[in-house]
Amino acid sequence: MPDYSHPILNRDYPQVLLEQQTESPAPKKGERTKQTLIWACAQLLNQIGYQELRVSDICETAQVSNAVFYLYFKNKEEITQVTLEAFSTQIYEAMAQNTAQGRDNRTALYTSNLAWLKIARLNAGLMRCILQVSLVMPSFADFYDSLNSSYIMRVAKNIAKRTCMPEAKAQMLVFSLSSMTDEFTRRLLSDVDSPLDLVIKQECPTDAELAEFLSDIWYQAIYS
Repeated sequence: MPDYSHPILNRDYPQVLLEQQTESPAPKKGERTKQTLIWACAQLLNQIGYQELRVSDICETAQVSNAVFYLYFKNKEEITQVTLEAFSTQIYEAMAQNTAQGRDNRTALYTSNLAWLKIARLNAGLMRCILQVSLVMPSFADFYDSLNSSYIMRVAKNIAKRTCMPEAKAQMLVFSLSSMTDEFTRRLLSDVDSPLDLVIKQECPTDAELAEFLSDIWYQAIYS
């Protein structure tokens, strides 16, 4: 099995931030305070979501006053965007790292899908926030779309090399499959119960089995 070394695959993002701040604290107090506020925002977004988030909650979690918060951020929208942009960047760093570990076509697909599922499970609240915030913050939506598109283009280029498929066709295929996987994951992480939940518990009770299922779909679409 591949070595999943990226921390976001094994711990939720708030925990990753906390460990980074503990192991490599910023040299200046102001920078450390800002990092603590971002950690608090990530923690709350993962727990209660964007709609319920309040500046006072962030300050309470970070153990700072409201006045201190406004030295670093204008409002909850700004700190949310900063937090989600950093989280999104780590998602795609982890995905790229795990895609590179695939020694053959099927393993490459499996490691990517398993990495995605691990991140999504550990950060279900943050993943829901990405969708919510994209609908109300066009600048964040553009940022996330750029990250996603760049990753898809790299995957498509790799597939084109492996299959001798025209790169444009590979891009269309990967965009389609990625959209399917995103929607599947969105339903998987939904707060609302659905028939999908029961089916997955019966057929693919572990992330490894679910990654195998998704990878089979990708493999059949690309290589069959």
